[in-house]
Amino acid sequence: FRAAALSGLSWANSATGRAYQALRQPRVQVLLLHHLFPDEVPPLRALLRLLVVNHTFIAYSEAIQRIVAGDIDRPFLTFSVDDGFKNNLLVAETLREFGAKACFFLCPTIIGESDPSKIRHFSASRLRSVPIEFLNWRDVERLLSEGHEIGSHTLYHSDIAQCAPREAHAEINESRKVLLERCGEVKHFAWPFGRFSQFSEAGRKLVFEA
Repeated sequence: FRAAALSGLSWANSATGRAYQALRQPRVQVLLLHHLFPDEVPPLRALLRLLVVNHTFIAYSEAIQRIVAGDIDRPFLTFSVDDGFKNNLLVAETLREFGAKACFFLCPTIIGESDPSKIRHFSASRLRSVPIEFLNWRDVERLLSEGHEIGSHTLYHSDIAQCAPREAHAEINESRKVLLERCGEVKHFAWPFGRFSQFSEAGRKLVFEA
């Protein structure tokens, strides 16, 4: 039913041209990714070929600056990549073909982890996913050298809304501290899971204080 509904909406948008009109509206759009397996590269490449026709691809920091300043005179697109999976390198490789940059949001406690049991536990308990290999710090250096940005995603991919104040403070501040030491600069934060119900006003204040 969901597939049929989406197909119907897609056909309706295409038939009326509304989708193409929307793509031409001045705005800042964020394309959020988590993983990219080899079989997903051709569809992503095809999507980027479509989007680059109407969009100017910009870095994450520039996107934020434009939103804050209200400097949005044409369609802009930026890229956000969460969780730090090893296959994020495929994301960077694919974006390179289009001259695009992303901000990769990392949980530093899992970066470089090679113990299968720890990876399984982190994946199941923190990401609610099957085990997937993670980036190491050399990979992170490579992303930085290619002009991408690194952002904080808490220490342990915790639901900030469920954290006690002291725990939330540690998740946000200690993550930033480690990434500063490793990466030199950390301007951005993405809270895990992404729903408004999984963040809080107290968490927002901690982020801006940090």
